[in-house]
Amino acid sequence: MFTVTMLGSGSRGNAILVDGSAGSLLVDAGFGVRTLAKRFDAAARRPEDVGALLLTHEHVDHACGAAAACDRWSWTVHASAATHTALAVQASGAPADVAVLGMSGQLSLCGFTVEHAPLPHDASDCRAFVLTDDASGARAGIVLDAGHVPEGLAAFLERLDLLVLESNHDEAMLANGPYPAPLKARIGGGQGHLSNRAASGLAAACAHRGLTQQQPHACILRSLLRLLLCLLLSCRRLLFCLRLCGRRLFLLPLRLLLCLLLGRRLLCV
Repeated sequence: MFTVTMLGSGSRGNAILVDGSAGSLLVDAGFGVRTLAKRFDAAARRPEDVGALLLTHEHVDHACGAAAACDRWSWTVHASAATHTALAVQASGAPADVAVLGMSGQLSLCGFTVEHAPLPHDASDCRAFVLTDDASGARAGIVLDAGHVPEGLAAFLERLDLLVLESNHDEAMLANGPYPAPLKARIGGGQGHLSNRAASGLAAACAHRGLTQQQPHACILRSLLRLLLCLLLSCRRLLFCLRLCGRRLFLLPLRLLLCLLLGRRLLCV
């Protein structure tokens, strides 16, 4: 059994639980241990069953609970050297047990083959992950914070069964919205966050490369914006791009919205 559970997503905190045939991994720990424990409980899961923690980068909404959670549940953290160094100077501190990721590559971990690649973001060293369940061959890609789609990312994400992808903002709504100009520039810049347009283009490229019409697959739109309108705009653009490339993709945006609130399991393969 291969499942992905969104324990939290957005600027208030991120944590993604991935269960495979032989073990479980957590991607990011952007909550304190009490909140994490509650979200595990809401999902009918136990943090003690997690074999390791993968960190995408050091920003507080992704890593503020990493050190405390690893102390409490004896997780090993896998993060880049730059991420570990950046965590050491933050108030939450760096985890004691860290396995350093190289610039790119793969490793075997808890019954998964974990591949990682760099992402452009205003962090020390942000990473995307592809997790392949060794027993079933099911593959999940996770792309959280990225300012733009770098060359080679679509190829890195090919042959996926599930893609967790940031779809952060509508460009026109961001430009005309109430945020201060510096924040707009950061969000919409090349080291900020993916627009709906950029995310839909990447999802369409992944569908063209790897998704087949014989099996059900999913793309989860991870929207940092908590307005339903933004989520619907994101889905509309993605559906349009996927129609252009002639691929069938099952979207779970409304179910995702409930899962973000309730900590529910999203997909079984």
